[in-house]
Amino acid sequence: MSHKRIMETRYLLGQTIILYETSGNYDLIQIHIPPRTQGPPPHLHKSITEFIMIIEGELEIAIFDDVRILKAGESIDIPVNTVHTFNNKSTNDCKFLSIHDPKGFGDFFRKFGIPRDEPSALKRSMDPNTIDEIIKTANDFDMEIRL
Repeated sequence: MSHKRIMETRYLLGQTIILYETSGNYDLIQIHIPPRTQGPPPHLHKSITEFIMIIEGELEIAIFDDVRILKAGESIDIPVNTVHTFNNKSTNDCKFLSIHDPKGFGDFFRKFGIPRDEPSALKRSMDPNTIDEIIKTANDFDMEIRL
């Protein structure tokens, strides 16, 4: 018996976002972040925990004021109410898995991400207006931005 994994690929702020369908109460997302690319602004989730595991490359993670570099095979668990952000300051691509528990944060990527097969999707994903819209509606997705 084979099981086909349903997934969708979108671009958001120059990053490739792959959303996987899961049977559990969590979102599973693979993120590809290009070299020297800024991640999200510092933020926290009031009811969502996040787990990040690096698949390839390295990622700078900031948890409150603690900044560390995670490399392939390393992971970090981010509890609720924990201010965090990430960046790829290296000269290589970084790929990582992000698990959000409980399920629901995937809707953020569906709302703001541009489907990969749309014309000029990658370029359109970097529209500065997207950042403004994210800041205005972040709380709708249990994301409190801390600028």
